[in-house]
Amino acid sequence: MVDKDIRVSPILLILFCMPNNRNEWLMCSHDNLIMKNCCYWALITGDKTTNTSSKTIRIPKSQILTPDALGQLLEKHNSGDIYA
Repeated sequence: MVDKDIRVSPILLILFCMPNNRNEWLMCSHDNLIMKNCCYWALITGDKTTNTSSKTIRIPKSQILTPDALGQLLEKHNSGDIYA
């Protein structure tokens, strides 16, 4: 996919799906930051693609980026399981 050494961590792709209305994308105050809709994640691994124009990446809807999911991804990275 990307020209990288195998010893380098896989690429974590985060897809942020935003509402159609730009005024609903983000709300912030001194107390909070709210991003509307959700984020999905995918680990990009494997060989570099020879396609020079585009690459389709399918992300299952079950892979919603939650605090727990992010924690699990970081644990896998720290333990080396992410390379398996």
